[in-house]
Amino acid sequence: MNSSKKYSKCCHDGKVRFPNLTEAPDLFKELFCSNSQEAKNYHQHIRKYNAPLAFESMGAEINATPGTRPYSVRIHGQIYLMVSPLYSNEGNKPGYGKLYLFDSK
Repeated sequence: MNSSKKYSKCCHDGKVRFPNLTEAPDLFKELFCSNSQEAKNYHQHIRKYNAPLAFESMGAEINATPGTRPYSVRIHGQIYLMVSPLYSNEGNKPGYGKLYLFDSK
């Protein structure tokens, strides 16, 4: 966060805008709501699927609570987010996957 209390390390200092999704794509509805083998696999490995696509990461000790959906995390204490800039500066190693999807529709 900069001095004006605005996040500036991601989204090219607020210049990148994404339209709001009105409804989740069918694939995500299927993965979250069904009992298919694919959905079970997705829930079992959700953190592995999400991590490479993250714009930021969070460090915390994970204490798995038995139960079913929705997946939630309980954290006590300070939270630190490691944010990667949208564009890597020359000489700096890029962070995360730098993978972005573009839909021309």
